[in-house]
Amino acid sequence: MTAPLPPRLSAFSAAQRLSFDSLRGLIALLLVVQHMGQCGFSVVPQAYTHQRFVSVAIFFTLSGFLITRSVLRPAVFVPRDFLRGRVRRIFPPYLICLLFMVVMVEPGFLLHDPAGVTLGNVAAHVTLTYAWFAHYADAIVPPLWTLSHEWSFYLLMAGSAFLLRRRYGWWLPVGMIVGALFCRLGVNKGTLVLANDMRHGFCIMDLFAFGMIAGALSRKEGVVRQMQRGVVVGPLLVVATALVGWALHRHYSVALRMEGDYAEHWRFHAEFSKLFLDQRSSVLWYQPALAAGTAIFLLVLWLRPRFCAGWLRYTPLPWMGKVSYSTYLWHWAIIVSFMRAMRRTPEDSVWQHSWASFFLLLAAIYALSAVTWYFFERPFMKVPEPRRAAEG
Repeated sequence: MTAPLPPRLSAFSAAQRLSFDSLRGLIALLLVVQHMGQCGFSVVPQAYTHQRFVSVAIFFTLSGFLITRSVLRPAVFVPRDFLRGRVRRIFPPYLICLLFMVVMVEPGFLLHDPAGVTLGNVAAHVTLTYAWFAHYADAIVPPLWTLSHEWSFYLLMAGSAFLLRRRYGWWLPVGMIVGALFCRLGVNKGTLVLANDMRHGFCIMDLFAFGMIAGALSRKEGVVRQMQRGVVVGPLLVVATALVGWALHRHYSVALRMEGDYAEHWRFHAEFSKLFLDQRSSVLWYQPALAAGTAIFLLVLWLRPRFCAGWLRYTPLPWMGKVSYSTYLWHWAIIVSFMRAMRRTPEDSVWQHSWASFFLLLAAIYALSAVTWYFFERPFMKVPEPRRAAEG
């Protein structure tokens, strides 16, 4: 079992909270804009509408970092308490959003399928396991497949904490990286449906794993001392920038070549997936490069938080990070409802003008997110702010 670290290595400082809340807020905003583009907002470039490969990689790597720290932090780790906190954090807002989507947005899904399929769909969504089944993954709220894999990661961490908290715990994230690589080696046109566009849990294990490695390193006293030296941080940032830059170039060079070839955003979305995954270097090395670079940035951001925190407090990003989970849950329901309402308005209506409707929808999403956070999510959790931020 890991020995307790000094308070200076365990505390979640105000600068760290500010930086990581801002990162969460930025990821949530990028995801919202991407889905608005997929639903037909012409102000969002087509090349950006498949940005999920980027935001998901950052999201899962960040989760691996923060959850690993929360597992390693206490002197005695109790899996039951960990899962109880995760359930309290995740399920109440999720189940309310799910009920709203079924009743108000997609009421027909319960009636169109046979009873057995419907019951399986309901059971998979209530237990947050639907992302493991291609038939259920996009049935109600397509973007929430990431939450299903997030929950699976929590279960993995609770079950393997005894291993992670020992000296040979490094084998767990290393095994996840190797396992994900071998899983993606088998992804081809014939198995693409099985892998669900590489969204299958075994194909994305490395995203969490790189965050886990960075989270564990952030608690090593030797690493903390070295990260205070500019001669170490500088080269690390160069390496991280090179890894992330290569991944982004790999992604957007494909997307930009296709820009304007498809009138519908969804058609572009589907064709990009096929073209991107046909390239073996994208399938095998895109995720590890993006996740490894992101993990290095997270490590630097955690151990040198004042580097960014000085100016982030003057932006809305920290607040957007606090309401990011509510934003993530509700944005799809609001976008779908808004697009349906727009179809009923005259073509010369101001709401048909892309920029007007774009900012109105963005304001509506964050207004509902704020209401959910302040009047339901935060009071229900009843967790002190430092602990909640550290747990993610």
